[in-house]
Amino acid sequence: MTRTNPRSEPRLGPREGEARLVRKRKANTDAYHIPPELIPPGVSYEWKRKAVYGQPDHAHMLGLKENHWTEVPVSRLPHMMPEGHTGCIERGDLVLMERPAYLTEEAMQEMREDAFRPIQAQQARLGDTPSGTLERTVARVRTSFDDIPE
Repeated sequence: MTRTNPRSEPRLGPREGEARLVRKRKANTDAYHIPPELIPPGVSYEWKRKAVYGQPDHAHMLGLKENHWTEVPVSRLPHMMPEGHTGCIERGDLVLMERPAYLTEEAMQEMREDAFRPIQAQQARLGDTPSGTLERTVARVRTSFDDIPE
């Protein structure tokens, strides 16, 4: 008795002639992924916290508003919410927000500088020596060769 691979056989819908359905989201698909081609040029999209355990986080939302984040309306990406939904795009306690990309780039540069500041300060401390102590010099490695005296 030979077995056939059920995945290799075409499956038909419940009624003859019906189109075959295809799953769009599989177990390993990111539910928060926004295809880059759907993001308008010069705009950045990010998922932002709207609530914590279902309780609205008004202070955080106010901070986002002060930094020019606005909610993305469902009319912009209707496939991301159930039909008939109005308002903004939400997933759990998160909301999809947008702002001009130059503001996001500026914020990221600021975060990088904040992250490197302690490292630079420590490097400066390691290079400094108190007065009256030996100087710290950079070791020089010779890359040329001399004849060995006999």
